[in-house]
Amino acid sequence: AKAQDLFLFNGPDYNSTYCDDGCHVDNHPSALGQYLNALVFFATLFGESPLGAAWPQGQVVDGMALPTIDEQDARALQHIAHEVVVPYLATWWSGSLVPRRTAPPAMPLPLWRPGSEAVGGEMFGGGA
Repeated sequence: AKAQDLFLFNGPDYNSTYCDDGCHVDNHPSALGQYLNALVFFATLFGESPLGAAWPQGQVVDGMALPTIDEQDARALQHIAHEVVVPYLATWWSGSLVPRRTAPPAMPLPLWRPGSEAVGGEMFGGGA
């Protein structure tokens, strides 16, 4: 898959409103772009490699037919998502190149229950 294949090509008669040089590509993802996006989200959210994931092959889900993606393209996109996310899971979204530290223990919840009195009088400082 080429990078330009990740966007929708709408044919030579289409003029995108997103560019002024006569481009014929819409800035919305193609089926390949949507699949790559899903793979990256999967790997990031679940902390697992997307290698071996299923890919859309025209299945009908909730009454809508999924697009068909070639197996070779699907496997290539799985490898891209794996290589971009998995080696960096410790720093993903941390904002630095330093791996995240383990989070401190969570505070016991709930701190306040409906119907109970707030500590020190009024809950939001409204006065008693």
